[in-house]
Amino acid sequence: MSKKICDRNQYYENEYKKMFVQYDIPKMKYIIVSTDARGGIGYKNDLPWKFLSDITFFYKQTTMTKDPHKKNAVIMGRNTWFSIPERNRPLIDRYNIIISSSSVKDQIVFKSVTEAISHIESFDFVENVYFIGGNKIYDEVIRKKLYDGIFLTRVHRVYNCDTFFPDISKINLEEKLCTLKEENGTQLEFQYYSFPVNPEEQLYLDTIKEILEYGNKRMDRTGTGTLSVFGKKMTFDISDGTIPLLTTKKMYFKGIAEELLWFISGDTSAKTLQKKNVSIWNGNSSREYLDSVGLSHLEEGDLGPVYGFQWRHFGAKYKTMYDKYDGKGVDQLIRLIDTLKNNPNDRRMIISAWNPCDFKNMALLPCHILSQFYVSDGKLSCQMYQRSADMGLGVPFNIASYSLFTHMIAQCTGLKPGMFIHIMGDCHVYLNHVEGLTEQMERTPRKFPKLKINSDTTDITKFVYTDFEILEYDPCASIKMDMSA
Repeated sequence: MSKKICDRNQYYENEYKKMFVQYDIPKMKYIIVSTDARGGIGYKNDLPWKFLSDITFFYKQTTMTKDPHKKNAVIMGRNTWFSIPERNRPLIDRYNIIISSSSVKDQIVFKSVTEAISHIESFDFVENVYFIGGNKIYDEVIRKKLYDGIFLTRVHRVYNCDTFFPDISKINLEEKLCTLKEENGTQLEFQYYSFPVNPEEQLYLDTIKEILEYGNKRMDRTGTGTLSVFGKKMTFDISDGTIPLLTTKKMYFKGIAEELLWFISGDTSAKTLQKKNVSIWNGNSSREYLDSVGLSHLEEGDLGPVYGFQWRHFGAKYKTMYDKYDGKGVDQLIRLIDTLKNNPNDRRMIISAWNPCDFKNMALLPCHILSQFYVSDGKLSCQMYQRSADMGLGVPFNIASYSLFTHMIAQCTGLKPGMFIHIMGDCHVYLNHVEGLTEQMERTPRKFPKLKINSDTTDITKFVYTDFEILEYDPCASIKMDMSA
């Protein structure tokens, strides 16, 4: 190797260490791109600017490997290949791949990015993959979500460009790194973006942020006051044993599980939960509260025909929490289990807690009012509609509860869990929760834990709390929020 090349490589090494030596990225597939202030990336198949610090960064990032016996792959379109000066082709110390519908002499060519990735994954000597252009390659990679992160050099000037990098402003990405450098009177901003570790929980936090910033201030039945928006959706992948217990605050899984088991049993007595040290229904079953909603005839602790009663005895006449209702009304839960076993393509696999005929006897009208189940490729998914969504306290419970419910039903019907989709109507933050939720939004979500269920239990009515085990749960500290009753 000539002394000139050695000197150049040493310069690259020193400059790279100045900018990025502190950052270690373990991911696999990256976009690397340089744009002007408007997102332009090229003009007439050439880069309109040449900054040594950007060239240095590109060289070092695409050649750097943890294992000295491996190389990184660079994937590019045909035009990008020919935009590289011939003396520099192929890019040294990298595994060059071209995406083209026609061959390129002496080079590895694939017709699509996905074909190239499949090819690369079969080779142990490739450590990381970099997509280096042009705009059609970037567009496909972003559209199909084939990347783990984006290295973006933003040149703070406007150039005459005819090709542009896709707009990533609406993609749920986190900026992990930003380094500024001045060169020839122009500011260069070296940025790194990646997907959040837990984008599903981040969406929950982003929804809260939207409510706090843009929500309508409204009074409510509790007198506390809320900030509210209408109509939101969250989707959680619960396959592979995942259970979406929020990680930005510690969740009370025992309370979630025991309440669900209480629903499933058809019980309407808060005293049943109290005996298990679960107090989440105490406020709505106190003597003072029952009297305040016109239920003086009910004994303290009797909630009336709430969730469990509707799930198991829809349409039956309610008397008290002590009465037996076996065989009375429609048992929606058992009917659902039977349908899943015998007609999984049915479009009427629904459980409803919304029964206007019983409103006058309910201590609290149902908030999560309807769930529908769907089977595809042997996986069971649940979509739940919640008319009133308390984002601080209720919604985290509801997410975990219906996900757990779906896991349980899947086990009882010989299916695998799929997705939990949460549709919310009035999404609100109680004013006395603003401080706690503001603190929670400052935290970074971690990976959701896993759920292990006793495989011997296959009757939905026979589950007990000890059938469940939560694994790999690493939450942030709990945050106290008072319930508005």
